[in-house]
Amino acid sequence: DGQGRPRYEVTRLYEATHATENFYQKRACPNLLDPKTTSTFLAVTHDEYARLLRPIARYVEAFFTDEPSLIATYIPKDRDYPLTLPWHPRLPAEFRARKGYALRPHLERLFVNTGPLDRRVRCDFWDLIGELCAEDFFGGLQRWCRRHRVASSGHLLGEETMVWQTMFNGEPFGCYRRFDIPGIDMITSDPEKIMAKDYFMVAKIAGSAARLQGSRRVMCEISDFFGIMDQHHASIEQMQCTAGLLFAGGITDLCSYYTLSFKPEAELKPGEFPPREYRRYTEHVTRLNARFTAATITNRVAVLYPIHSLQAHYTPSHRSMYEPHPDADVRFLDGAFTDLCRSLLQHQVDYDVVDEASLARARVVGKSLVVGTRRYAALVVPPADTVRRSTLRTVGRL
Repeated sequence: DGQGRPRYEVTRLYEATHATENFYQKRACPNLLDPKTTSTFLAVTHDEYARLLRPIARYVEAFFTDEPSLIATYIPKDRDYPLTLPWHPRLPAEFRARKGYALRPHLERLFVNTGPLDRRVRCDFWDLIGELCAEDFFGGLQRWCRRHRVASSGHLLGEETMVWQTMFNGEPFGCYRRFDIPGIDMITSDPEKIMAKDYFMVAKIAGSAARLQGSRRVMCEISDFFGIMDQHHASIEQMQCTAGLLFAGGITDLCSYYTLSFKPEAELKPGEFPPREYRRYTEHVTRLNARFTAATITNRVAVLYPIHSLQAHYTPSHRSMYEPHPDADVRFLDGAFTDLCRSLLQHQVDYDVVDEASLARARVVGKSLVVGTRRYAALVVPPADTVRRSTLRTVGRL
């Protein structure tokens, strides 16, 4: 304002967000922080299915929700945008009730660096955002599904990086715990690109989250969308290798978006597969499924998920989500975590990624870290400068 104090504006996000820049329909998205969002969504979708299909569990195995998010960022590159955070009028009261102090006097700390309390306020803010997303939206869907004896499933938006998960959900593990069958998508089928970039992290995070909660099934929407867009169509061999990477990461169910075509082979377009060739892929996936789902993935190494360190430094950016975050510490923490996870796999060291909420419930038995039914001989801590006290207590007992 005119006296040099920051001015905040609550607005509905739409233009230049994922609501308008996705590859499907351009339409407004509800606020996941609003309990009315969940109740209204259930009333117009799930309740109607349940009314028409009785009993619904006879006809439906699972409800799948596809990429719900807080859309608190912008998509097109090379533009300047207003600094944006997710918001709902209930946040100040929820923040005081859960964190024990008022949020409004500290709002500036969420946007710019002001002093030593910044990191605490940011961690508390994003912790609250993650809790509300998980409890109210994903938890509301799961509670409805369990009452009707069907499974809750779906996948998150921006699963590849901690920065994106902060903006879109607060943090992913709490959301995954609200899925009976967690899901992901993999929209590239180039295995070299999957490992060279951050796509491999998607299956590792979701698979780890499922194992930590004692479940095994993880679904993946699989396609070659990026290859089609770039005119570099994946071969059957690349598709088979991609399936192997996914199953090794913990995926058990593939929902294929590859194109099976019954046209004469001379009329096939790139990316279309005749039945004889496509069968090579499906038979390969069937063998992978039989081997991986008949066994248990037992990892002796746990890797700490350092999202609280990233959130301690995170402030919203003026730029697109696809441009580097302006804070060097945020970029380093996100990249170092991914590089560590990739390096472990390249050295044939498999692992579960473990979040701090899971570590808070962990036990130390002898020299082993026990999280639920998972038992680890080593905990690897990526570069991090901010962790929960409960995490320090757990590490101190090792």
